[in-house]
Amino acid sequence: MLLLAKRGIDISSTSPTGLNALHLAAAKNYPDIIKLLISYDFPLNEVTQQGLTALSIAVFKKHHVCVEALLEAKEIEVEKRTREEGMTCLQMALKLRDKESVRMLVDRGACVYYEDPEKKPLSPVLFMLKNQLITALEQVVRK
Repeated sequence: MLLLAKRGIDISSTSPTGLNALHLAAAKNYPDIIKLLISYDFPLNEVTQQGLTALSIAVFKKHHVCVEALLEAKEIEVEKRTREEGMTCLQMALKLRDKESVRMLVDRGACVYYEDPEKKPLSPVLFMLKNQLITALEQVVRK
């Protein structure tokens, strides 16, 4: 990191779409870079213009080692919703039928309640049944 700074590279800069170094590390599956950025107190919950965090990108790409690295940081916000679909990372993992991300997010304390667009709370069971996510339901029931 210091070497980059000495060469005049600003690691906190973002692309025109709002991607920063952490977003790119999550997208490209570079958990070691994620851990390094975390160790330098890099902002963890910044969103892109599409409303995505590094965690939501890692979940979407099913980069489990990156999800794990991000969830190790105490400052990570697991309940932050994507701007486009309004889903949390847990809801995204459920929709993608990604058992491993579901397990990690639930273990980290992600809220298992879902609120539908009509603002009616749904239990995780109803959410999963509504979205035909039986294999994900099995994962949560085992907890």
